[in-house]
Amino acid sequence: MLYLNQYKPQNDWKAVALFADRAIAPQKLTIFQQELMANNRLIPIYLNELQDPDSVAIAIIQLITCPAKDAPQIIENLKQQKLDADIIKLVETVLLAKFKDLSREEIEAMFLLSDLKDTRVYPEYTKMLCKKV
Repeated sequence: MLYLNQYKPQNDWKAVALFADRAIAPQKLTIFQQELMANNRLIPIYLNELQDPDSVAIAIIQLITCPAKDAPQIIENLKQQKLDADIIKLVETVLLAKFKDLSREEIEAMFLLSDLKDTRVYPEYTKMLCKKV
């Protein structure tokens, strides 16, 4: 709402509210929020209800929000995808944040991230990064 107030966009707009599940979504809405919902301006999305087994984006969001015990299964599903080096780095970053008490090496071993890095794209990407530095 702050953005809309500051910039007063000419184009039509919609907003998305992300919730891990329906249980944490607000149960009682203000009149203003009810109007936004009724006019399809505010769209709630419940992450636990997203079901696309081939979506890397959904898998990463689930990895961010899941309990630590569920992370290995999500990583296994990600290993079935063709991931580029940027996505692998993002997965590593998420895992480092999720498992703060583990080192990068321990996380790589725990989730066998070396499997992800054994793709043809990853070494090419890291070479390119080294040339930039």
